[in-house]
Amino acid sequence: MKNTHFYRFIASLAIVFLSWSNLSAQGTLTLNEEFKIDKGEWTIRSNDKVNARIEGNKYLIEHLRPSGSWLFWKNSVMLDPSNHFTIETQMTQTSGNPEEGFGFVWGAQDAANFYSFVITSKGNYRISKYRDAKYTEIKEFTPASDIIEEQGKANKLTIRKYNDLISFYINDEWVFSTPFQSFMGPKAGFVVYGENSVAVDYLRISQEKQLPLTFRETFDNNSNGWLRGDENLSASRIENGKYIIRSKKANEVTVEYKDIPVSSSLDFLVEANMSQLAGDDENGFGIILASQDPRDSYAMIISSDGTYLISRWIHGDHQAVQDWTEAPEGALFPMGKSNKLAIRRTGTTASFFANDRFLFESSMRDFPIARIGFVVYDTLTIAVEDLSVRIGSAIPQDLPPTLTMISPSSDHTTTPDKDFNLEIGINSPSNITEVNIYVNGTFQKGGFSPADAESGFDGWIKEKIALQDGVNAIKLIVKNQSGGMITETRLVNVTKAEDGRNGQDYALFFATDEYDYWSNLVNPINDARTIAEELESHYGFNTEVVVNASREQILNKLKEYAKRKYNSEDQLSLFFMGHGKFDEFFGEGYVVCKNSLKDDEGNGSYIAHSTLRTVVNNIPCDHIFLAMDVCFGGTIDPFIAESAHRGGEENYKEMTQDEFIKRKMKYKTRRYLTSGGKEYVPDGKPGNHSPFARKFLEALRTYGGHDKIITLAELLVYFERLTPAPRSGEFGSNEPGSDFLFITK
Repeated sequence: MKNTHFYRFIASLAIVFLSWSNLSAQGTLTLNEEFKIDKGEWTIRSNDKVNARIEGNKYLIEHLRPSGSWLFWKNSVMLDPSNHFTIETQMTQTSGNPEEGFGFVWGAQDAANFYSFVITSKGNYRISKYRDAKYTEIKEFTPASDIIEEQGKANKLTIRKYNDLISFYINDEWVFSTPFQSFMGPKAGFVVYGENSVAVDYLRISQEKQLPLTFRETFDNNSNGWLRGDENLSASRIENGKYIIRSKKANEVTVEYKDIPVSSSLDFLVEANMSQLAGDDENGFGIILASQDPRDSYAMIISSDGTYLISRWIHGDHQAVQDWTEAPEGALFPMGKSNKLAIRRTGTTASFFANDRFLFESSMRDFPIARIGFVVYDTLTIAVEDLSVRIGSAIPQDLPPTLTMISPSSDHTTTPDKDFNLEIGINSPSNITEVNIYVNGTFQKGGFSPADAESGFDGWIKEKIALQDGVNAIKLIVKNQSGGMITETRLVNVTKAEDGRNGQDYALFFATDEYDYWSNLVNPINDARTIAEELESHYGFNTEVVVNASREQILNKLKEYAKRKYNSEDQLSLFFMGHGKFDEFFGEGYVVCKNSLKDDEGNGSYIAHSTLRTVVNNIPCDHIFLAMDVCFGGTIDPFIAESAHRGGEENYKEMTQDEFIKRKMKYKTRRYLTSGGKEYVPDGKPGNHSPFARKFLEALRTYGGHDKIITLAELLVYFERLTPAPRSGEFGSNEPGSDFLFITK
């Protein structure tokens, strides 16, 4: 656990989170090909080998031969490989063999000289090059099924060159980095292997120029006056081209910096190479940027255990812009190895990098820098090898505003309420002059209010707007003083459930077939998708299936659902399908994740049932049903860890359907059903579903009988004869009389 003094003054801080795709907007967009018309720049051909055309705002590519490949490209793109750049495309395999590759080609001269970044719908990726027709694998075919979408779904491929490193991303997830190799030519485009059809949505290329060097320190001597000698709190020396800083006192902070001013209106890049020499590897060190008053500053802090922290001090009060977070695999090096840290501000956005790997972005507005240096926490010794500062030109003031949609949070939202709370954060390089809100083409109102400095926004749109039944188009037009304008449209569907409830039903599935260290399974993903389809098609559930997820991905997804707003009659069902474990020593059951270790004595790579109970219980939905088709799933109830029991309930069939539903919705629900107790459960024959899933589907396909409702009591009847016996009961803040209803639409 991190030392508490790192964040004893932490307050809640709302910030603007930008996806990886927004990074390209920080440079100059040199190509934005959306394939709206055929400009004669791309390969267009139709014969017995290939069929390539532009149609319906897509570049449609069909490779008709059962083997071999074909290149489809633009003969010249505006791209200077000596500077930073980002290349991004989105592609979908529409038909063909899912084991055949397709992807992006860049730095190409001809068919014998090019680089390629290829994926398969089966879940693998590869990076390679041809030079003088000689093939070389930069990265051999590597599994990435947890992030690559299956056939029929779009995959975004991103390549980013930063300094001397080029990094590769699939659907915004980093997969590989390698030293940059010079281009062989100016062509860029696509490659398709085997009998395969692909649709390309867009291709975007952006360029970032290297900023001019303003300050450089290599610590060959003390000419810049860094040394302060041996003091009560710290000691420092320069030795062999390194600045050695030792923080001597526990729970204290050592800061060393120089006067290096950077205007709040200028872009900048600060880089330093630093390593930890001694001390606890959980303690932090890094770069600090301070204003005239050191109590106002930003810091990028790392630890040798592979985590990082982005801090902000406002008048001496500490706030975690990004609390301690595990860095992507390979992004941070352990004690004794040098880490290159970088903070770059472009426009009003600060980006944080470690060893040329992107970590995080946040808003950094109106923050003038007077001092730049280093920060060391607790009893720690570090070595700084160099420090460089690059400062660019003034930030353009004619940039448009940016909107952060909080409510509605997605492009398509469903709600039972006609009175809708619109909530949007706004950032703008100049003052907001106009906010217009239209509902279904009719101007309704406009309003803008300043935001607190801690929010990360310049201002808010917070309005209650009146919607009508059905789909509503909410359009926003926001303008600023310099003439910048942004337009956003969101669709909100106002619908009342057919069962008369003022609520929606949701189902979230976690299903794992493939494990890094445990034996693979054959049915969980198929089970989850089949049950999800049944719930969506016949019971009106909004479903989401998360497959082959790591521990972090599962907890992050649960956190996402915990942040949602729910109506009092909404229902949420959670399904876990895969391996489970029970530890007799701790008396605890665990969910096994894709990346869980096989023999983890500390159980840190699993999700403990006690943790799961707490997390699920705290999701602010009144009616939650937890189903677990995993080994030892019944130990979600601590009592079952010692002796098995089975829950039951009454059935109220004499009421009308509406009366019955309303009565059941009165009480808070925290109920569970598991495929077994304190025992292993079978996976079943491949493609035939597990025994638990088969019974669940059998129950759902009765569609509730005459009243079109399946209660938990009715559901349990279908599991009575299974061996091992499924378990049911309650957890958390469940109220007597509660239920979970599956209502046929």
